[in-house]
Amino acid sequence: MNRITSLVALFALVGCSVSEEKFAEQYAELACQSAEECDALGGQSVEDCQTALQEFFEAAVTDDSCEYDGRAAKKCLKEAKGNVGDCDAEAEEDSACEDICGGASSDDTGA
Repeated sequence: MNRITSLVALFALVGCSVSEEKFAEQYAELACQSAEECDALGGQSVEDCQTALQEFFEAAVTDDSCEYDGRAAKKCLKEAKGNVGDCDAEAEEDSACEDICGGASSDDTGA
């Protein structure tokens, strides 16, 4: 019975997070979709935007200095999805996106 409970817990945990690669891919897609809807691509194609952002975010979340948090990444994607097409959206202060690489660093807190 404990084995079944452990498996259920494992599947629940996996379902609550997203891999670094998937995060980079999905976030780039949402960001570029929003930029397109808000006429903010600056002459760049959506495909070029997605490629560039995906490479950028993948490098950021796989960097050694990043303690990647898949749960925060999944919450960040949910927030981003809610902001697609909102051309006046402001960055939220307590955004899950700030926690993807382990939250605030000592530089951010003044410690």
